[in-house]
Amino acid sequence: MFKRIMCAIFGHPVDRNRVWFDGVDFRATCPRCRQKLIKNAKRAWIVVDADKIAADSNRMPHPRDRQ
Repeated sequence: MFKRIMCAIFGHPVDRNRVWFDGVDFRATCPRCRQKLIKNAKRAWIVVDADKIAADSNRMPHPRDRQ
């Protein structure tokens, strides 16, 4: 809970070594609160709903999940 408050106040840090491109957007996971992030058109990292992303068929799976 404390980590989520930190992200709400200071924003989500992004580990640049863990960012990946899914064919549509750049994606990452906040190392502090573990929420899924996506880089929007304004080049800011925002929290996204994982179900919305999974429903988009144009997106490639995470590199670890590819066969």
